[in-house]
Amino acid sequence: MNYLLPASRTRVRWGFAALLVMTLISFTSVASATVMRFADLIMLVEISDTIVQGKVVKETFLKEKDSGDVVTRTEIEVSRTFLGKTQKTIVFQQWGGIMDGRTSGVPGDARFEIGEEVVLFLHTAKKEPGLFLSALGQSKYRVIRDGKNVNVWRNLDDMAFLVEGVTPTKLQAKEDERLGYDSFVAELESLIAAVKGDSK
Repeated sequence: MNYLLPASRTRVRWGFAALLVMTLISFTSVASATVMRFADLIMLVEISDTIVQGKVVKETFLKEKDSGDVVTRTEIEVSRTFLGKTQKTIVFQQWGGIMDGRTSGVPGDARFEIGEEVVLFLHTAKKEPGLFLSALGQSKYRVIRDGKNVNVWRNLDDMAFLVEGVTPTKLQAKEDERLGYDSFVAELESLIAAVKGDSK
């Protein structure tokens, strides 16, 4: 997986790997929540190479040819690109989906509804379709429009986060994040400029 991130970002590579590893661990004492490393906005920018805003327009469920696993490919109509080079629509893939009357998925992963507006943090890979969520459910901010007010909301339900630097291992829950859209975008663009430089 090292090719997903610049070789010079050793700390980021470790963080990304740890994030993925921890999603595979479940602790029944935390209401069966998925346990992972918390990805704040800085971490999300560091581990992503595509960040977009847009609307969900289509979901397709299929079986991968090589593994036979059910996957979901979600199509986004892009309205704004913060990082990376994108077209009018992009498609990303997640494990799980609906097939033969059965629903499968990864606990703690993001769920999408047709028509919802989102800001997504994605990483690229050589595997088709080439785009994947950078940190499961932490990669999705939903855009909520209420009259003149616009907010972004990140749902952190069904997740428990490691308290780092303590022994024995401790877990904590985090409240959902609801932020003003303008301040969120200002912080995001500032972080992209600081972390990624001219890579937009």
